[in-house]
Order: sequence, then structure tokens, then C-alpha cells
Amino acid sequence: MPRTFLSIQYLRGVAAVLVVYFHTKVYLADYAWGLPRKFGYSGVDLFFCISGFIMMHTTLGRPMRPVAFLRRRFERVYPLYWLLTLTSLGLYVVLPSAFIDGSATLSHAVLSLLLIAHDDAPVLKIGWTLVYEVYFYALFAIMLLIPRKGPRMLALLATITGLVALGALLTPQSPVLQTYTHPFLLEFLAGAVLGYALRSERFPALPGVVLFGCVLVGMLLMGLGAERQSGDGFSRVAWFGSGATLIVFAGLCRERQGQLFEAPWLRELGDASYSLYLAHPFVLTAFRQVGRRLGLAAASPLAEGAVVIAAILVSIGAGWLLYRFVETPLRAFVRGRRTGRPSATDIDPGAPIPAPLGS
Repeated sequence: MPRTFLSIQYLRGVAAVLVVYFHTKVYLADYAWGLPRKFGYSGVDLFFCISGFIMMHTTLGRPMRPVAFLRRRFERVYPLYWLLTLTSLGLYVVLPSAFIDGSATLSHAVLSLLLIAHDDAPVLKIGWTLVYEVYFYALFAIMLLIPRKGPRMLALLATITGLVALGALLTPQSPVLQTYTHPFLLEFLAGAVLGYALRSERFPALPGVVLFGCVLVGMLLMGLGAERQSGDGFSRVAWFGSGATLIVFAGLCRERQGQLFEAPWLRELGDASYSLYLAHPFVLTAFRQVGRRLGLAAASPLAEGAVVIAAILVSIGAGWLLYRFVETPLRAFVRGRRTGRPSATDIDPGAPIPAPLGS
């Protein structure tokens, strides 16, 4: 059983690009673009499902103490996030007009840096998904106190379904309680179930045509969800979460049967997905600011479309550069400080999925 699944890496890259694509609607709203962009909203749900899978897959079959688990996850999430959050705060002080909206009070900044749910989105807006990531890590760490994998899976199932049911029953008005009982938890759970099932000898070996059908149905659900669902509740999870689960399932089945294609560039994109997720708002903001000065939003539809495409491509390039020259050395430095010796910089299969996005 490989520790790193190529299908997961590929889908991480796809999810990050979906996020960027959706956010062109937010940051470049004045630019003509004939194709629907709400489909990109599903990138978040795909990330959440992948994250649940990774957490379960990388902890089954080997001892993992909760403190060690949390330390590894936090080392992966926080350093780059802190760096870009502080960068965002600095830019907000120097050039507040570049921001669509925002605030920079001390309490807000501290809670944002800690990724603790509060009444507002984090300073780095896309960090809202990382709030869910960190919460899921905490829940999962508690489950690691249960040594046997079967009871651990049952406990996770009962805990998450119980929390979501409690939220549905009580309909809390507090943004904090809404976060900690949100249906998004079901997407993490779906991924964890896939990670658990993958260890079973009864994990299905399905024909390629069936797996291709799963991918098509998953994409169809996401496409219909983009048109029909509203809000971020059960409707979103039903459309996007179900679609994401089917796609992840199909990819894992295909790879487990040794039939997955090799695409080094797509794996590289998956490796850089966290950097891409965190960096792309800066790139899109720069495009918006430059476009305003040059009057590009008033140009022809063809020119406006070219700006959107260029923004996506530059975001991908900037994400890769950030991964290569900042995230990787930073991760090595943090691990080296903890262990007291140089640390390998290869891909961490337990890396949190940059859970990305939203408006």
C-alpha cells in the first residue's frame, strides 16, 4: 500500500485550480467571461474529502500519538499561512484600497493567525477553510486515543454525525457553533471512510468503464450543484460533497488496480497546491489593481477573457514558485528546528489539504 497516492496528488492540483478559477469571478468580476465559474466552488469540497482520506490513510497501520499527529499537521499548515497572513496585514495597512473588504483589529488578527473560529472570516479570507481543517485535525487527534482501527472509525463516524445532527437540530446562530457543527464535516468523514475502506481486502475492483462513469456522475453532480444549490449547508454537501467523493473513489480504485496514468506535471501541481491556494488571491488582486489603472475592464470581451486566462496561469506559476522557493525550505527549516538535524524536503503524504476556498 503506497503512502502517497498519485490520484490524490493529481486531484489536489485540480482542486486548487478550481479554486483559482472560481475566484476570478470574485476578484475579476468586471471582466467578461462567458463560461460559468461557480463550478469551481466545488474545489473546497474536493479538498475536504481528500483531507479526510489522507488523515485516515496515513495513521492506520502504524502507531500515532495525538500530540505527534497535531504537531505534524500544524507544522505543515501554520508556517506558510502565518507568513502570508502577516503579508496580507502589511498590505492592508499600506494599501487598504486594494482589498475588496477586510478588517485589521488586533483580536481579529490573533484569532485569524490561530485559525480559531470567530465572528468574521480570517484576515486572509481563504483561511476560512483552514479553520475547518484544524478543527477536523483536533477531532481526529482525539480518535487516535482509540488504538484499534475499527472502533476508531466507528467513534469518528458517531462523533461527526452527532455534531452535524446537533447543528441541524439546534440551528445555532453563533458563527462559531455553526462552524463546529457544519455539514462540511460530512465531507471529511466521507474521505476518512474511503481511507479506512482502502485498507480492506474487500475494497472493490471495478471495471474501468464503471470508474469512468463514477467520474462523470461526480462531475455531473458538481455541475448541477453549481446551478441548483444555494448556501453552504446540506444542499452544497449533497451536490458537491457527493460528487467529490465519487471522483476520489474512482481515482483510488483505478490506482489500486495499477491502471493510473503518469503525469509528472500534474503531480507537481498537486505538490504545490497549498502554496497555490494561499498565494492566488494576491495574484488576482494584483491583476485587478493593474487592470483598473490600464482600463482593461472596459476593453473588448476578447481582451477581458485574455486577462482572466492570464490571471489563472500566473497564479499557477506563482504558486509553484512559492512552493519551490518558500514553502519547501520553510518546511525543512521548521522540522530541522524540532529534530535538531536537517530534514528531508520530500512530499509529506500526510500533508493537510490546503483546504481551500470560497469567496
